Amino acid sequence: MIHGILETKINGNKAFEYSLVYYDSNYKKDFYCHVVWIETSNNIYILNFEVKNENAEKYKTIFSNIKNSFKEL
Repeated sequence: MIHGILETKINGNKAFEYSLVYYDSNYKKDFYCHVVWIETSNNIYILNFEVKNENAEKYKTIFSNIKNSFKEL
């Protein structure tokens, strides 16, 4: 299930993000996936965060901290 695409700004850059939960048949577990698309004047960056769904709440703050620390070098 995809949870709505959100348009936002990350350090002044246009960004989009969404999350979903999917079942991995190799691991026989649900996984949480959070995707962030960041557009700068020169490039597009895609951050893809994934963890076992049972651990998602524990990692969401870490994912947010990484996303918000984005800087184009």
